[in-house]
Amino acid sequence: MKADPAGYAGIFFGMLVLVPVILALALARYAGNTVHIVAAAANVALLALVWYYNSGPSLSLWKGFVEICRDMSSGCANITLLYIFFLLAAVYLIAAVNAAIGVFKGRAVSQDRWHRLVLWFDLHSFR
Repeated sequence: MKADPAGYAGIFFGMLVLVPVILALALARYAGNTVHIVAAAANVALLALVWYYNSGPSLSLWKGFVEICRDMSSGCANITLLYIFFLLAAVYLIAAVNAAIGVFKGRAVSQDRWHRLVLWFDLHSFR
């Protein structure tokens, strides 16, 4: 079975946004605690910040993740599923650090760092 890089990125972003929100709503319903809802909202706000600071006119955060998935795909979906989500989590952490740097040094700096990160994965791909 051939792996679909956009599918991996879609599943990752779905887990990044939907799972914390659904979990927070479920826990808040039973626990009566709004801390979970605030944590889910903070997660979505962080994703929006990371998306804004790393996305540029030529390469958005989504396209970068799809490119990284394409470059790091082993060709077999079962094998790729073993490591791709850990890799995407590490890439997202790097993108969050880039966004934090971009807050202080400017959006162009974080966009340049994002381009270089995606290029690094392109140069070291499994293809």
